[in-house]
Amino acid sequence: SAVPEQQARERRLLLLTATELRAAMARREATCEEVTLAFCRRCFELGGWRTGGDSALNCVAEENYDAALELARELDRRTSDEDWADVERYPLLGVPVSVKDQIIQKGFDATMGSAARCFQWGPSGAPEDGLHMRLLLEAGAIPFVRT
Repeated sequence: SAVPEQQARERRLLLLTATELRAAMARREATCEEVTLAFCRRCFELGGWRTGGDSALNCVAEENYDAALELARELDRRTSDEDWADVERYPLLGVPVSVKDQIIQKGFDATMGSAARCFQWGPSGAPEDGLHMRLLLEAGAIPFVRT
């Protein structure tokens, strides 16, 4: 059946390094969306507080799955062969990344683990990305969770 095959494929993707993931996407062996979805699923299963149970790591502070999948689809649509070849300019192209909550990311709080820093920009979070986030995005990374 397709589900066990898909699960096995996702497991293989999850075991690749960032360099290997990027190379597989550049060779069109996987799409950005497929890779991002595999990371989102695994994170939801293991890292999220909502899943509960003994296997939950409770390491995810905020989920960004929808925006990550949207960005992945956009990268799949607009990334040229020249972009994939330019490893120096786009070293993280299509690679899902988790972002610490100290990093300023548009639409999110940067609490650094302190409740006193919650809603410092109001209920809508940071009005724009900070330097670290801009550099990750410029490198082609796909932020999918905050930890």
